[in-house]
Order: sequence, then C-alpha cells, then structure tokens
Amino acid sequence: MNKPHILFLPAWFPDDHDPMFGLFVKKHAETLLQHYQVSVLHVTYHADTPNRIVTRVTNGIYVTNVNIRTNIKLLKWISFFVATYKAYKIIKQNQGKPSVNHVHILTRMGVLAAFIRLRFGVPYVITEHWSRYFPVPGTYRNIIRKTLTRYICKRAEKLSTVSRGLAEAMQKHNIGNNRPYSIINNVVDELVFSPPNLRVPTYETIRFINVSCFEDRSKNLTGLVDIAAVLVTKGIKFECVLAGTGQDFLNIKEYIKHKGLEKYCILPGLLNEYQVAELMRSCHFYIQPSHFENVPVVISEALMCGLPVVATRVGSVEELINTSNGYLVDAANPTALQSAVELMIDNFASFDSALIRKNAMARFSKAAVLKQFNELYSDLI
Repeated sequence: MNKPHILFLPAWFPDDHDPMFGLFVKKHAETLLQHYQVSVLHVTYHADTPNRIVTRVTNGIYVTNVNIRTNIKLLKWISFFVATYKAYKIIKQNQGKPSVNHVHILTRMGVLAAFIRLRFGVPYVITEHWSRYFPVPGTYRNIIRKTLTRYICKRAEKLSTVSRGLAEAMQKHNIGNNRPYSIINNVVDELVFSPPNLRVPTYETIRFINVSCFEDRSKNLTGLVDIAAVLVTKGIKFECVLAGTGQDFLNIKEYIKHKGLEKYCILPGLLNEYQVAELMRSCHFYIQPSHFENVPVVISEALMCGLPVVATRVGSVEELINTSNGYLVDAANPTALQSAVELMIDNFASFDSALIRKNAMARFSKAAVLKQFNELYSDLI
C-alpha cells in the first residue's frame, strides 16, 4: 500500500547557504517519513545564485528548491508564481499528486497552497511557527499581508501552531477566529538528546549553556555576558557556553573580550546536533535570556537531556517551563534574570532529571509528534 503523499510548503527551510534556517521544519518532515511519503517545495532569494529549480533527495525527502534572484518586488511576485507552479508540476510528475499540502510559516507559501487547492483540489493545512504575531516583536503589519493571511487561513482545512500562545496571538489578529487550532510540537530526537550516563559532578565548575543564531536583538546575548560578569565579581566558578554562530557573533566575541571574560565565556561556534547534545550533557543547566521568542527548539532539546532551564517569560516559553523543570522571569528585568541564574547555580541538583526527560518525551519525541501529525491529517487522507 502506497503511503499518503504530504507536500511541505515552508517559507523557511535549510539550504546550502544556511543549513540551520528552518531546521525545525526539516525535522518535522523527517518525522513523517515513517507513515508518509514527504516532498518539500521551498523558495530562496539568493542574489549570488541564478534563477533555477533544483531537485534532490535528502534523508528520504524529495526536496525542490526554487531560487529567485530579482529584488524588484513586482517581478519577484511574478517569478514566484511562475516558478513555484512549474516546480509543483515537477513534483506531481515525479512523486505523484499530493494528498495534502502543508504550509509552514505564512504568508507567501499559503497563497500558493490556496491556488493549488483551487486549481487541483488538493486540501491544505497550516502550521505557523513565526513569533511576529506577539506584541513583541509585533512585526505582523501591512494591510495587504493581513488580508491575505486571513483569507489563506479561512480557506485552509485545518490550522495549527507550535504553541498555544501563538494560536491565541493569531486569534487576537482575527486569524482563524472561532476555529480550533491544533498544536504540533517541535520534534526532538530522543536518541541524540539523551541524558548523561552519570550526572555532571556538582563540586566542579558550574557549567551552563545557551544555543542560538547569534542575533542579539532577540536572543539578548549581551545580557547573558553581563550576567557572567556579575558572577565573576561574586567569585563563582563557572563556564558559560554560547554555542552557534550568526550575524552578531563577532560583536559578542568582542563584547566578551571587552568585559575580560574570555576565560569564562566559551564560543565553540556552529555545531551539529550531536555536538550540541554532547555539550548539553556536560552542563548543569540551560539558559535562554531572550527579549522575544515563540518556543525555542533548543529549550525542548535541553529538557530532553534532563537539564533544568532558566528562561525569560516571552512568547510561549512558559508553556515549556514550570516549577518541575526550571525558573521563569520577566524579559524586561535583568536583575531578576541574574537572581534566577544564581538560584539555579545553588539548586540545579534539586531538579529531577529523569522526570524532566520523561515529560519531554511525552511532548517532543518522534512518536509523540508523529501522533500529532496523524491527528491533523486524519480526515483528509
């Protein structure tokens, strides 16, 4: 029996230019492979790459990338529709007609899904990941975008988000009002992100970690460095690992040097998931000091490793953190964040690592997330 064919239409998806961009969508696609045939159609706008349509199979997923080179707005839209329609026909010819089109991250790919529904009768569902609907960052603007988004969501068979808070934020913008939203959690590979065989010794230097794309405006990495500076003045033995890379990497590196914290703040750079998991297993807790977020995958990964978490109460982070697995503080309160870190340094050993892991398995494991997808698609295929 052939598996149902799901076509992902994501606005964000990893490519050769940025292997981390939309990685959580790729992990969703890989999770589906057990029960479904999965294809992906995504669009990039790289000025250093010619206009082209490229297909390849990656980890069992048939991926079609459309690159549009122009920066002229009208021409970009025209190119988008012409190229994606052609790419869709290539997918249909080589992989068969999709059973369901699944839009990830609105709005542009939703326009394509609505057109395909009208032209070919393929139903579509939506999963939103973007934090722009929250008051902070508050970037969901433009009357044309808002009108299109409401239209696309109204025509979708089902709506879903990666958090309850995001669904509520969208409904406040009159998107999908009076319609149920499903929750599709970010998936974490429980075999990769596993607890250490032995608990990290409590008598050695305290080690905590943050993993990010090094975009300081949202991630507040300078704030994390400031916390480290205060810990030094209090004579606390620690290492703060800031993993990842991105646009502000050199600025953060220079800020650490300016503060004289090279000995305390470790910058391992861009890591694969196995390296991230290994680092997490060597740490006592995870910290997420963001100014704004939705639901960071890295928090779920830390919880899967059994780590307690210190985080700011932004986006839907409070859906992940409670008294059993960490401390939450308001984002606009650096003093409270400092206090929470110091409290965690004193009390991380009191958290039940096995319980943290068990609860994470129930929400973020491959089996748990696959079940959520099955329920979303249940009456459409």
